[in-house]
Amino acid sequence: MMNIYQRLGLKRVINASGKMTILGVSSVPSEVMAATAEAASAFVEIDALVDRVGELISRHTGAQDSYVTSCASAGVAIAVAAAITRGEPDRVAQMPCSEGLANEIVMLRGHNIDYGAPITTAIRLGGGRVVEVGQSNLAARWQLAKAITAQTAALFYVKSHHCVQKGMVALSDFVALAREAGVPLIVDAAAEEDLRAYVAAGADMVVYSGAKALDAPTSGFVTGDRQWIACCKAQHNGIARAMKIGKENMVGLVMALDHYQQHQPDWSRQLPALNELAQQISALSGLQAEIEQDEAGRAIYRLRVSVDASILGLTAYQVEQQLRTGEVAIYTRHYWLNQGIFSLDPRGVRDDDWPLIVARLQEIVQQARGQYATA
Repeated sequence: MMNIYQRLGLKRVINASGKMTILGVSSVPSEVMAATAEAASAFVEIDALVDRVGELISRHTGAQDSYVTSCASAGVAIAVAAAITRGEPDRVAQMPCSEGLANEIVMLRGHNIDYGAPITTAIRLGGGRVVEVGQSNLAARWQLAKAITAQTAALFYVKSHHCVQKGMVALSDFVALAREAGVPLIVDAAAEEDLRAYVAAGADMVVYSGAKALDAPTSGFVTGDRQWIACCKAQHNGIARAMKIGKENMVGLVMALDHYQQHQPDWSRQLPALNELAQQISALSGLQAEIEQDEAGRAIYRLRVSVDASILGLTAYQVEQQLRTGEVAIYTRHYWLNQGIFSLDPRGVRDDDWPLIVARLQEIVQQARGQYATA
């Protein structure tokens, strides 16, 4: 049966890449979408809904208050603007121009990532001027401390698989130095599954995506200290106006949080099936598959497929391209193609998708071996 996108004339997509924005992030549970549709059909006082949704989000995060946003990137911009303006109406109206204000956002160079857009873009949208600390592969607490000046508006910590995972300054040091300096600590935890850890650790504003780990409709939120969330809400009359979220997706986020709480994913249950798939893929000439854990330490497991170009006659780049550009578009995680590796993330793959992935790999191998043999 064709899905709605195929009926619109688009390709069928198999998402073995993960919860990626370019693929629509998540598959939203039907009960969540039912609540979203119901919310879309009625009117509500938006300011009251924003406050109520913030209260309901906070029950899941353990924070004093929360502010709902259109996505995690918007949450970053809004949190930065909150730190710079401190909620003052004249400053809010001035954003994103922060000239004359303490506007430096101090972060580790190893955390200066691109997740489809540079994280610095979101920071600048909030009026922030990025100050990098340390080198890409190594930073020290004293370097972070030295970077804090009278122009510092906030410290900024990124928790992501995109970041350098070694040689960085610990979150606890960020918390301690932010408190010593009297500035807020913003944590970008967009795709993290633990909704309480960073608030509990002492962060003032923590940014999450609703559409990633939570399988919510397009949404995000900032959760944390009451005074700073009030400063986030103040941006509703400033830059957040261009980032507003509709009433239906606010409700969808709340329903998704409840669903997430009741159906905590245990990705380790996928391990037996992944082991079987690894054996099937490894039986193909030039390919070797094994299970790997998420780079950032989350309990998420994937298949890591190594391509031996000397045997297959194709590079990992070419295999990935053929998977992606076939009649059915199969997307993989492609961060390590330069090392001859791509990965298959099972979280967005339906059971009936796996035979298609294996069959397509088999087809690519057979075609490559035939060409290699006649070359």
